[in-house]
Amino acid sequence: MKKLILASTFLVITMLFFFHSKAQTLPDSAIKEKTQFLINRKIEFSNTSEKQELTIKVNMQNCMLDLEIKSSVNNGELEVEIYDPAGKKQGSFSVGCQINTQPKNTDKTKIDDFFNGKTTSKNSQANNEEASVTPNKKNELSEFVSGRTSKSIKNPMLGDWIVKFSPTNASGYIVVASRQVLSEK
Repeated sequence: MKKLILASTFLVITMLFFFHSKAQTLPDSAIKEKTQFLINRKIEFSNTSEKQELTIKVNMQNCMLDLEIKSSVNNGELEVEIYDPAGKKQGSFSVGCQINTQPKNTDKTKIDDFFNGKTTSKNSQANNEEASVTPNKKNELSEFVSGRTSKSIKNPMLGDWIVKFSPTNASGYIVVASRQVLSEK
């Protein structure tokens, strides 16, 4: 029975991989040249309310601009806004804690694991205290909130795109990934 389950699982995974890779590949004759620029930035902040801006320079015509913004906070709130070169807001989102927690020195690996979806169940928390995201003291609460947005813009306006982020008594981090893709047929 175990062999049948293993064989079936292997077959399903193989089929998913095959169809997924076929669906996303174009024949070599369809694209003669493809140029990509990928930039990732990670900014960490601790118990701050200082507004910040990141500039993304778009200088390629007829390209695709992909933006992905991820954020995580363990206290306070964070608002993120995207502006085009003309100053027009193109999107925004915010994340914030609802439980009144105080910033503390939390293991960054635990925050990263939470942000990347590597949380543990309550049963395993009892068995493995070190692998979970838990408060340091009894009767102390902690909360981690993460958010993510992505935006793809075909033929974006040339110039400086701005990502503004405004923490309010917040601790955490923000990751901004930008990719410009130029394909010539």
